[in-house]
Amino acid sequence: MANSILGDGSKRPAPPAPQVNRPFLVKLAVGSVVGLVLLLLGALELRDYIKEAPLREAVAAKNNEALIVNAQAALRDMASAEAGFSSKATNRRYGTLQELAGQGYLDRKYLDQVDGYSYRSTEATEVYFRIEAIPADPANPSFYINHSMVGHYLNGDPCF
Repeated sequence: MANSILGDGSKRPAPPAPQVNRPFLVKLAVGSVVGLVLLLLGALELRDYIKEAPLREAVAAKNNEALIVNAQAALRDMASAEAGFSSKATNRRYGTLQELAGQGYLDRKYLDQVDGYSYRSTEATEVYFRIEAIPADPANPSFYINHSMVGHYLNGDPCF
């Protein structure tokens, strides 16, 4: 830049050329490229996650189906245990889950939650029993089985 003339006729020296901080510019450029690469990788991951959603849903549905089938099988086992318990001459009635497990007619694991379902005896008399399977996930159905040995949804509709 040329020297400028001041009002008194003297010359002002030209300002020094700006200093370029090259290390800073290099770091800025590298940081921008790294940020862009990370953004693209994130977009690719999101794309893959979205593409795999139907597969994840199918696997989840299959897992829920397996839990439901296991719960129905467990209720059948419990009904068989009730039949064995009540046929014993000293019992002459149906038993609670605790009684069935205590006398060896039923695996004690059913006193706790098993495969996403909890089981409870709601009635156990001389002529009637009812055992319910309640899911931990409210999206899964609840069931019961009684002395008829037919499984039902909680609304009473037969299901197995």
